[in-house]
Amino acid sequence: MYGNYEVALNQLEYVGFHRKNHSTQSAAALLAGSLEAVLVPCERVQALLVDPRHNTRFPHVFAVLVALVRQRNALRELYVGFTPVLFRNGPSFALYLWLKDLTAEQLPKIVQQNAFLAGAFSGGVASFVTGIVFYPINTIKMKIQAHVEGEHLGFLTTTRLVASRGIGHLYAGLGAHCMGSVLSWAIFQGLYQLLTIR
Repeated sequence: MYGNYEVALNQLEYVGFHRKNHSTQSAAALLAGSLEAVLVPCERVQALLVDPRHNTRFPHVFAVLVALVRQRNALRELYVGFTPVLFRNGPSFALYLWLKDLTAEQLPKIVQQNAFLAGAFSGGVASFVTGIVFYPINTIKMKIQAHVEGEHLGFLTTTRLVASRGIGHLYAGLGAHCMGSVLSWAIFQGLYQLLTIR
């Protein structure tokens, strides 16, 4: 995502926007995150593999791909869940980058002097908050993508259905998600800062 972000930032700068401007950075993050929605088939395959109802039918990635491609509307089947991914990716990446920078500015000077530590802490905090804010969209996406064949429920219909079961249902699994997300983004951001600070 950072590669797409840098490309978008460079293009916006090329047409006259200021690179250091928060609005320009947010627009670049929205573009980068939205562009990654092209990878929805990967999330679709993952959603079917983790759903216990499909364990016997889909023992591995290849089985899922074959089943989806053999559908009458193969492209549509691969891109089931595109709308929630689009709503999640761009805005969550923009929020993540803003929170990461905001957190990094608030760190004590001694922490800021260590690129890895500063990056890991700011990335972890930003990931934690972003995960909490956007987790309900992820829950809805998983519900939409867990079905094969037949009519798929739309984004709004699924949102109403999941929300009617209570807020706890929207946030089921949040703890595990946040732990994994914070750890991976903290390590990634720490290494990214360490390798890119010159």
